[in-house]
Amino acid sequence: MEDQLQRYAQNQRNQYDTTSRTLEEAQAQIAPNYLEVRRIAGRYARFMLQQYAIRRGGTTELSAEDLSRLRILDFGCGVGRVMEAFTELGVGQIDGCDISEAMLTHARASPSLQKSEFFLTNGQDAGAAPEGQYDIAYAFLCLHHIPMRETRIAILRSLAKVLAPDGMIFIELKIFPGATPAKIPPQHAHWSENMVATYTNSASDVWVTPDALGMVYGDFRLFFFDIALIEFDLGTNHFEFNPSSIYRLGFNELFVVGSRKPTLKKLAIS
Repeated sequence: MEDQLQRYAQNQRNQYDTTSRTLEEAQAQIAPNYLEVRRIAGRYARFMLQQYAIRRGGTTELSAEDLSRLRILDFGCGVGRVMEAFTELGVGQIDGCDISEAMLTHARASPSLQKSEFFLTNGQDAGAAPEGQYDIAYAFLCLHHIPMRETRIAILRSLAKVLAPDGMIFIELKIFPGATPAKIPPQHAHWSENMVATYTNSASDVWVTPDALGMVYGDFRLFFFDIALIEFDLGTNHFEFNPSSIYRLGFNELFVVGSRKPTLKKLAIS
């Protein structure tokens, strides 16, 4: 298994490093409509901050002083689009890690990220990011590109280590409500699989199907408490098969949130 994990990580690194020599190439690897995903990054950042505020004290807003004290880690940061959104909201320290040195080079060049630290990962960890320091660790447009379950579990284990004792994990995935394991296209994987994909970045993804939700919960529960699975309906047709599409079936956004230690007990109504 270790050989498979290393081989898959090397495939990922090669894919991103060789196709991200310029900023424009790197942005296209993240999303074909990069300007749109950069524009809406602020919405995701605000949603994460709301979830963190609720877990800390039951409110939905953090003060400017609280924001300035936050330390956040972006796993799979790419060129830093969500990191930039956090700086615009007043977060004090936002660091990033990525498997691709080319991506990190572009992120380091961002004028709004000059205070940030960046770490090269081996594809299974958070690199040299300091342990026990971050209030929030998150990943966007990242883990759903990893069809190896053992790699995802290793990443969750590493992110748990970098979190402060009352820190929060926030992971974005795609869920396919109309799919079953039999409907997953070739080169894509069910959540339970360990696929050593030759390609990455939508060419070989993991599909969260309704039957896999228990496994998703179980993998996060290995390291985190107060797990929440939050689905955002995108209004797509979940059952119409489209053979010309990358994903072939409509999907929704699935956000998985957890805490390093139990945090919500004090908010429970007795």
